[in-house]
Amino acid sequence: MSNRPARHPPVLIIEDTVSLRLVYRAVAMAAGHPVAVAGSAAEGLAQFHATAPSIVLLDVVLPDGDGLTLMRAMLAERPETRVIVLTAHGSVSRAIEAMRAGAQDFLVKPVDEVRLTSALTNAANGPRRAAVAPANPQDNPFIGSSEVMQRIHAKIDSVAKSMATVFITGESGTGKELAALAVHAPPPRATGPLLALN
Repeated sequence: MSNRPARHPPVLIIEDTVSLRLVYRAVAMAAGHPVAVAGSAAEGLAQFHATAPSIVLLDVVLPDGDGLTLMRAMLAERPETRVIVLTAHGSVSRAIEAMRAGAQDFLVKPVDEVRLTSALTNAANGPRRAAVAPANPQDNPFIGSSEVMQRIHAKIDSVAKSMATVFITGESGTGKELAALAVHAPPPRATGPLLALN
């Protein structure tokens, strides 16, 4: 860990490419995070136990193991850990697998400084993202019975019955994610995953 005083949550970087590890370390330290680094899954797990980081920046391809397997092991031990997954090829299937398993975010290499800093800030300040579980069709995230809310309920019920793509827009804080949960809750959508990406 860095000897600098901790102004932000500690970060563990697990990346086997030395040059990338150095870049990520510099960006995280510039953002005020104390940093530990590892170049393999075994070293990463040892550092995870030794440093108890709040945030882990994790490459999915490591020389001695699969990054997602390592992530599952870390989250089983400390579920509050925020894991940001790095993938070299932008594989959608790997990103979805990571998000289902409880990753906070995923970044496609090469990662620019602004995007990495933003991901670290979001991980440090945002709510912990839980692993995706199937939605309960009985869950209704909305409350209210005004005329406006009745129209919203009717619209959600209408689009939820179709398998068409739904695009939800609105100001920050107006309930877009609640609307997405409500659209996803009834079958047949509920049988698939719901991934909330910021």
